[in-house]
Amino acid sequence: MSVLKLTEAENGETIHVRSGDVIELRLPENATTGYRWEVTSEAGLVEEEVAALPSISDIPEPPVVGGGGLRVFRFRPRPVGVGRLELKLWRPFEGEASVTNRFSVEITILD
Repeated sequence: MSVLKLTEAENGETIHVRSGDVIELRLPENATTGYRWEVTSEAGLVEEEVAALPSISDIPEPPVVGGGGLRVFRFRPRPVGVGRLELKLWRPFEGEASVTNRFSVEITILD
């Protein structure tokens, strides 16, 4: 098992992983503003292993009130296939008009 680390730099890319690997996605987020990343599509091919977890090591030093950080998602690919992982940065309480950013990658899962 290996861990494939993704960031904003991979937005729009096609990635290849092996069944059993872990996909770790780190996206900048400032939750104090109400904007949060949310998974909008796993295309049935990637299973969320751990709900979004803030990464304490990525909080600015020293911590700044209202400062941003990273949101960390971990996914484990399902059996061989192709799918798309999509997320949006938004304020859920304000609806779709509040979306300020999107992230997506096409995932090819190899045996």
